[in-house]
Amino acid sequence: LPPGPDWRSTGEVQPFFGYWSLISGIIAEILYFPCMLALRAESKNSCYKIMFWISLVDMLTILVCSVFYGIGLLQGDVFCANPLWHFCLGAYGIGCWAASCMGCLVLVCNRLAELLDKGWLFEGRRTYTLLAISTMYGVAFALLTPPPLFNSKIQTYLFNPYIDDTDKYIYRNIPHAVNNLTVVVISTMLYVNLCVVIAMKQGAFSTEVGRRRIRKSSAV
Repeated sequence: LPPGPDWRSTGEVQPFFGYWSLISGIIAEILYFPCMLALRAESKNSCYKIMFWISLVDMLTILVCSVFYGIGLLQGDVFCANPLWHFCLGAYGIGCWAASCMGCLVLVCNRLAELLDKGWLFEGRRTYTLLAISTMYGVAFALLTPPPLFNSKIQTYLFNPYIDDTDKYIYRNIPHAVNNLTVVVISTMLYVNLCVVIAMKQGAFSTEVGRRRIRKSSAV
């Protein structure tokens, strides 16, 4: 069967989740915009510059992960129904995800630097340089790694397009797995350090209640 709309017979129209994703995505985009304007107004602070950039990436991500995703569910789409479109959406989505991961690490490093009186690390153009690196990291994922592909029957994006009985392990994205594991480990370490620094600066270790609170914060 050649690529085209006929492939939708192998998919499944998902009206409830489709409309839910489409409408919630549009609402999220509308609500996000004034929040971005508020962050932009405080852009003299490096923290708000980073948060503005992250919010921009989030808005771009919502387009593919909620709005276009919902449309695909309503159409009962699969990859082969429109290969180029879904390939581009998958690449776009994974690029936004990778960029967002890097941006979140930059943000927690910024908070640590401020608390440790190392805010100069983010002064001037340094913040923009780090955000540019985060952007290029996302672009590299979009252009150089296999994208996840849409499947309405399973209601998700998968690296395996499920077009035949080929071994599923042929369709994998090792950089994506490495990125996810690395971000989990590094972000956990950084946030534990952030909690410890905050606690020390507030004298939280002086009482049992404070120690218990910081243990809970670190676990979160």
